[in-house]
Amino acid sequence: MSRIEALLEQYKDKLVIVDEKKDGLSSLRELVDLTEEPIEKLTAPHLNSIIGESIYSKDPPNTDELNMTLFKVVENEKSKRYYNDLNKIIQSSSPEPLYFWDRAIYCIVKDNRDILALDNLQLLYDYQVNQGITKKEYKEKSTDLLRYLEVFDMYYG
Repeated sequence: MSRIEALLEQYKDKLVIVDEKKDGLSSLRELVDLTEEPIEKLTAPHLNSIIGESIYSKDPPNTDELNMTLFKVVENEKSKRYYNDLNKIIQSSSPEPLYFWDRAIYCIVKDNRDILALDNLQLLYDYQVNQGITKKEYKEKSTDLLRYLEVFDMYYG
């Protein structure tokens, strides 16, 4: 049995199969409320680090050519579990916040639709699951399906 078949068998009841995927920003807004922040809040090395580590793109984008927007996840009831997760990480690692002085969760969006970077692992998993997998990707057992199933394996496994 191949890896993809084994993961399909294990997580088939958890899959979100869609006709067409929503754009990333719309999908993220279903999970949390967002407010736009000035992109200048990011330093050039910080921005390059985030983009360089991005798992959303096979080829890291050229920052000069991107139309990027920085969003902050609003701390409210919808985002409570993600902020609880962030606070646990901060308490266990250092007294300083992970990226900014205001201890918040941030997201970088390109072209006002595609998620380029998201700095909370729990929210990232939920976002990826919420995006779903298309019927075509499922039928073809594509590499996108394998990546999607591996999210379940990391999240539930």
